[in-house]
Amino acid sequence: MQLSLSSSSHPWRSDYCAPSGLVLYKAESPHSSLSGGITVSISKLMPNNTYSPLAEIEYHSSSGSFKDSRIRMGNVNLLAKEVLRKGDLKGKLKGWGERLYTGPDGIEYSWKMTPDNCELIQRQTKMPIVTFHPKEEHLFSTKKIRPAFLEVLPQGQHMLDDIIITFVYMERIRSEKTTTAAVADTVGAIAGA
Repeated sequence: MQLSLSSSSHPWRSDYCAPSGLVLYKAESPHSSLSGGITVSISKLMPNNTYSPLAEIEYHSSSGSFKDSRIRMGNVNLLAKEVLRKGDLKGKLKGWGERLYTGPDGIEYSWKMTPDNCELIQRQTKMPIVTFHPKEEHLFSTKKIRPAFLEVLPQGQHMLDDIIITFVYMERIRSEKTTTAAVADTVGAIAGA
């Protein structure tokens, strides 16, 4: 299943659409506050064609850390680090990493972050479950622009709600890490000039 995103640069402010164009999920948030914190509300299309609240993610960013961020689903209110535990990529990508997540099926999954995307794999088998494909643009080309999309393999479709919630959280973290790395590279280049 492919879910297109209406905003590739801000998945926490995006509609998630089925190939037919039907909006299945909505992630909405105001712009970041001066303290770096935002709240994302995620809603889901119900069978009666109305949207029902699914989850809220409160990001609390202080000095690049999201350790006090929270995820609320119904009456459950947890620290994000309890839902998505830090894993270890054994130094493959310094500064990047993985977050471990136990799905509703009791299986452990891993969201792996790179500078370009996030991917969810089944931890024991290493089987990909979800891959984020960023928007593809071709400068000076007549090729059609491909919107960003989430590719959810059949093995993950039973937990689509959880995938959307954890993906939105992970993409915000990845975006912050990407921005921080770009600023550090720029400052380093200026200092070395």
